[in-house]
Formats: sequence, structure tokens, C-alpha cells
Amino acid sequence: MTSDNLSSEDRIREEAAAWLLELNGPHCRDDAFERWLMTSPQHMDAWADIQAMWGMLEAAEPHYQRLTTPRAVLPGAPDLKPHARRRPGWQKSGFRIAAGTVAAAILGLAAFAVVPGFMIRWQADYKTSTAESRSVTLEDGSIVQLGADSAIRVDFSAGERHVELLAGEAFFTVTHNTARPFVVDAQGLDVRVVGTEFDVKLDDLATRVSLASGAVNASLSGDAGPTQALVPGEQLTVERRTGKMSIERIATDDIGIWRSGRLFVVNASVAEVIESIQRYHPAWISVPDRDLSQTRVTGIYDLSDPDQALVALVSPFGGKVHHIAGFGRVIARF
Repeated sequence: MTSDNLSSEDRIREEAAAWLLELNGPHCRDDAFERWLMTSPQHMDAWADIQAMWGMLEAAEPHYQRLTTPRAVLPGAPDLKPHARRRPGWQKSGFRIAAGTVAAAILGLAAFAVVPGFMIRWQADYKTSTAESRSVTLEDGSIVQLGADSAIRVDFSAGERHVELLAGEAFFTVTHNTARPFVVDAQGLDVRVVGTEFDVKLDDLATRVSLASGAVNASLSGDAGPTQALVPGEQLTVERRTGKMSIERIATDDIGIWRSGRLFVVNASVAEVIESIQRYHPAWISVPDRDLSQTRVTGIYDLSDPDQALVALVSPFGGKVHHIAGFGRVIARF
């Protein structure tokens, strides 16, 4: 959709988003921006909305710690970083598309930036932040290796060893104890073991359990249906919306490979892979292209360089990673 097809309100919002890009670029036109801002109350309201979303992104203890450092342009205007050379590919039509994308991304992801983590930080016994990993030794000697942006809650008081994975991913090395089963609650999926090594991963769409050694039994929480037993080299995927279970074979050496700084995925959507990369990236990442986000991939990606991982992920499908100031990445086919 071009600006000519937009309603007056949407067009002004797009222009406000365009100014957010413009004021962070190398050809800043403060006088022109001031004239635009003072054109009408609607312009000022649209700018205030963009400002509010920007402020919410900055306020989040984030995932997003590399937000632009501001410089005052007008009272109420955003603080801006020093100008940097704009990429030559951002031409007028592309800039207009990008502006609309930025507007949607800022408005749509502000809540994502502010809300997540508050309840988890309050509930968690152990947690990690963006790009951080941590090894935790539990009271029975079992070891939990937490991936980036992950959290667990531990309860050993009810006759069993109970760990709830609240967010992210964890690799468990469980001390053998037949008298006290070890149970991982992964948001609706119970994984029950005696002594073994396995990985559990949560994302928006599914829960995945990958078994490296030993044996595990998995079942939906409170479900009277059958229990799914896994053997080493199997990965169980449970779709969060439907509860559908599927099993795929996976090399045991690739289970928990994130501990060495690599991300291994099997038949995952681009959106799922980006969600994993997001936990290692300080900026928010948006994929407005629905077809691209649903494309299935299998591969290994370098988590030590998340920007390069994004490029490697989407470039085979014509996707490009656009840097939005210092705080965002928008992935699109333009």
C-alpha cells in the first residue's frame, strides 16, 4: 500500500515514522521536521504516539539495551544518536514502505518490549538476560544450563524434584534417583525422568524436548491420554495451539548445541528461528512478511553474530535485514 492509498490518519502516522528514520539518518532536516510538526494538531498527535512507543521501548529493561541515545530537537521530540551514513538502497519508494513498516513495528511491538519479563523475573529462581547463559547446580546435584533470556522456578519440597521452565531454553543433566522423579513443567507439557540428559525449549508456537541420553516420558499436563516415551536422538515437538505431538530424529551431538554458540533447527519456521535468535540480539526483530516468516528451514546458525545469523537465515529466500536506527531489525523482501 502506498501513501496515496492511505487514510489521512494513517498517512500522517506513516510520515511520523518516516521522520523517526529521517532524524536518525545522515541528512537530518531539523527545520523541515519542525515545519511538518507544526502543520496541524494531527501531526503533533501522531508524533506524540510514535514518541510514546519509542519511550516504552527505551523504558523496557530490555532485551533491547542498544537503543538510540537521544538528542533534543523539539520539546517532546526523541533523543537521537549521531548521524550515520544511510544505506544507498533506501530510495524514495522503499523509504515509504520502510516508514510504514517502522510505524507498524513500533506500535505493535511496544507492548512486547514492555510487558515481557516482569512476571517471569518475579517468579523465577534462576534467570538469564539477552545473550547470557548460566549453569545452575540444584540441591540434588543435577545441573541446569540456561540459555539466553531464559528462566526456571525450582521446587523440591513435594516428594519429587520439580522444575518449571518459565521461558527460553534449558539443558538438563539429571542426577539418578529412582525414589524422587525429576519433573520439568514446560508450559503445559510434563517431562518426567529419573536420570538423563535432555534439552527443553519454549517458543510462541511450540514446546520441544530433545533427548541426548537415558529416557524421558512426556505428557500434556493433566492429560489422561497416553504418555510419549523418547529414546536418545529423538525430538518431541508439541504445538502450543493444538497439542499435536510429532517426533523427529536428530543427531545427539546436535542436542543442546546452543551451549557452544550455535543454533540448530530442524523443520522450523523462519519465525521460530528468529524468536530463538531474538534471545541473543539486543534489538527487536520484526518480520512483516507473513509468507517469509512461515517458510520452513533446517540448518545451523551462529549465535555469536546474531545479525549474520539473520542474514544467513533469510537471504536464501530473498529476505533482507534492514537496520532501523540502533534499536530494530526489519526483515523484508525489499
